[in-house]
Amino acid sequence: MLATLTIPAGFVVDDAGREALTTIARQAGVVLNSSVVEALNAIPVNAAAERDWSGTVALGRQVIHGRRASLEWTIDDERTNEVVSYYDRSPYVSITPGTVLGRMTSATPGTDGVDVRGQIIAARPGAVCPILLRDSIETRPDGTVVAKAGGLLLRSAAEAWIGNVLEIPGSVDFSTGNIDFDGDVVIEGGVQDGFSVRATGNLLVDGQVGASNVRCGGDLVARYGAAGAMAGEVNVGGMLAARYLEGVRGVVGGDLCIERDIVDCELDVEGG
Repeated sequence: MLATLTIPAGFVVDDAGREALTTIARQAGVVLNSSVVEALNAIPVNAAAERDWSGTVALGRQVIHGRRASLEWTIDDERTNEVVSYYDRSPYVSITPGTVLGRMTSATPGTDGVDVRGQIIAARPGAVCPILLRDSIETRPDGTVVAKAGGLLLRSAAEAWIGNVLEIPGSVDFSTGNIDFDGDVVIEGGVQDGFSVRATGNLLVDGQVGASNVRCGGDLVARYGAAGAMAGEVNVGGMLAARYLEGVRGVVGGDLCIERDIVDCELDVEGG
């Protein structure tokens, strides 16, 4: 990538001398392009009058390897800047179809380099993005990454997709915030007082449902039961099945199936 010319002391860089230097450069394999000729012509006549002279006469063009495609999740920045109550702060990213999730930067092919002898130094093209986007997420021609389906944005270091089942390992409380999800929701714990859960699909709650607002488009199964203290409200599109109900108001679009008893409830049941 670099050609250095050394002239011994006493060598006169006149016209004959420059011709000799040009011949030496050619014999060394240096491509005599305009910049090399210009560098040789710029050497002073008496450059080596008293001592050896050394200088660079040719530079190669550095190779620029391609940049790997990358994905930046802009959805995280939008959620960080939101001003919400503690009830609405949630670690779960619920997505609707058409939501912009991020931006994909395309890989670049790179630029070949050339050494001082004219040899091509091939550039390595940029690799594809290491994150695989499943069919539920699309990349548009302008690089915008958009959700094709509604649900939960699920990500790992290797892939990303939109899931239609939200599984909560504990209870709905300040650790999760209110839940608003397009799809099915499974809650391994309960729903604490003052919180709300909305699911467009089915809803399964293993623990107790407190004085909370619970809505689902499909079936609601409250395995432990619900104690709403007349402040709890349910709106169920399908069947409601529970161990017991106490102090609950709301609408059940399908059948109502209670294992033990109903106390102080106001329910509009459209099924059996």
